This record gives sequence, C-alpha cells and structure tokens, in this order.
Amino acid sequence: MELKRFVPSDVCLVCSGCCRFHEASSVWGPFFLFEEIQRLTEADLVPSCLFAHADYAAGRGAWIQLVEDSGEFLCPCLDADRHACRIYPHRPFDCRLYPFILVRQAAGILLAVDEKCPYVQKQGASAAFGEHVAYLTRLFSGPQGTAFLRTHPDIVQDYPSDYRVLHVLSQA
Repeated sequence: MELKRFVPSDVCLVCSGCCRFHEASSVWGPFFLFEEIQRLTEADLVPSCLFAHADYAAGRGAWIQLVEDSGEFLCPCLDADRHACRIYPHRPFDCRLYPFILVRQAAGILLAVDEKCPYVQKQGASAAFGEHVAYLTRLFSGPQGTAFLRTHPDIVQDYPSDYRVLHVLSQA
C-alpha cells in the first residue's frame, strides 16, 4: 500500500531515533509484512536469518531481530555510522507509516502517533500534521485501507500507552 510521507526524508534520514530501542524485543521495532520479507530476502537486501520465523511458513509477517550496540538495540538495517537506513527506498510499511501507528485496543483499531518523534514534537500542532491525520483516517477508513487491514492484521499492534490517539478507525 502506498503512503504519503509525513516526515521529510532528509529529516528522517538524519534522526535514526526510531531505529534505536532499549530492549532486544520491542513492539516498537520494525515489523515486516510477509511479502516485504520475501521481496527483501529474494533481492538479497536483508538476510532471512534476521527475521523471527515462527510464523513464516504460515505467510505471516515478523519483527526483524534487533542487534545490540553499546547497550542499545538497533535495527540491523540502520547504518549507525552514517545515520542512514540501508533499505530506505524499500523500507517496510511499518517504517513508512511511522511516526503514526496502528494500535489494537478493546475499543478497536486506533490511529495514533508516537510523540517521541522529534519531528512530531515540532510539527504536531501544524496544519500539515492535521492534514496528514485526515489523509490517514480517510485511507484506513476507506475500502483500500480496510482491505489492507483485513489482509494484514499483524500490522496492528498492542503498543504500550505512550502514544496519542488520533482517531478510532474501527470498533471492536
């Protein structure tokens, strides 16, 4: 599914904040859809050994295994020396959507934003932010978005509560 970008690539590529984690296993880590794993591994862009394969045979997505570096855990696609993503043009849906996230709660599927993103901290009250929220709400509430969410239910995660809810996309 194509997505309009909110965070400009020149800003995104120099930050790398969303590519660093405090834990080896984090729901905030990059989640790859099954077809993204296939495409990246077949093109030799990411080795298949970096994905948790528990559900691979079932055609389900997986988190990429984070790598330890100086007490923090990094996405292995991050070139930490250059603060650049090695697969940026081919990054997964999860990374293209960020700093917006799809949250599973008892109330249903929520569109939310991670306010730890420095760009959101600066632009979170801007007209551009509001326009992007409206765009995502229309997208995920429309036929293409609802079909995508039905086909890829694993993209909706149980995030901890440190996010801001923007819209309830579907009721439970």
